[in-house]
Amino acid sequence: MAGNGFCIIDGTRLAALLNDGIDALVTDQRSRADIIQEMADAANISPGTVNQILNATINCPPRSRLEGFATVLDVSISAMITAAEDDGCDYGSP
Repeated sequence: MAGNGFCIIDGTRLAALLNDGIDALVTDQRSRADIIQEMADAANISPGTVNQILNATINCPPRSRLEGFATVLDVSISAMITAAEDDGCDYGSP
């Protein structure tokens, strides 16, 4: 909590986790754009929205989107939620 009573939400930890996950999957046969498209399809959103999350301009995506991302990136949902909560998001109980 910041001194003014508002929670600071910046999205950078989640963005870093997602970007690292994408980078780990890039190959000569599978581009970054391909993986972002897969993430978008899994989360039922546009690749542009995925890019906004990756750039931390959209913070606290819904849990359902994180679940889609986790499937594509083979990263645990708990790691994604932890990163987002470290950014200031609140996902409550599963």
